[in-house]
This record gives sequence, structure tokens and C-alpha cells, in this order.
Amino acid sequence: MDSLRKGDELPVTAPLMNSQELHRKPPASAMTKKGAFASAGYMASAVLLVMLNKATLSSYNFPCANVITLFQLGEEKQSCS
Repeated sequence: MDSLRKGDELPVTAPLMNSQELHRKPPASAMTKKGAFASAGYMASAVLLVMLNKATLSSYNFPCANVITLFQLGEEKQSCS
């Protein structure tokens, strides 16, 4: 502890803000092209994954492939909202 200098100490409190800084609203953000492409890619990969699972389960004559596909589609709707 003796090797600590005065500037090396952790602050105990946050710096004080004036009233303008406290009431300032953060800037509004709009969807960028990068965000739109990312969300479209996520959506496409989720749909393709469900279709791949359905095809795989059906090709092996899995008895409940339709039920599992419906559960997956319901799960995607819940995660989007």
C-alpha cells in the first residue's frame, strides 16, 4: 500500500454534474444500414434453421416433425417481441 501515489487511488464518488447535464436527453438513434442487414441476416438464418430441422427430421421419418416445427416457430415469435 505504501507504493500507491495520490493519483492512483480509486474515486469514492462520481463527479458532480450541473443541472444541464442531468436533464440532457440522449441523442435519438435510427436504424442504420448495418443494423438492418444484421437483423435481416438474423431473421433469414433463423428461418433457414427451422426449415433445415424440418427437412432433417422428415427425412429420417421422425414421427413428430410437424409439432417440433410449430414449437420452433412459436419460439421465434416470442423472441422477436
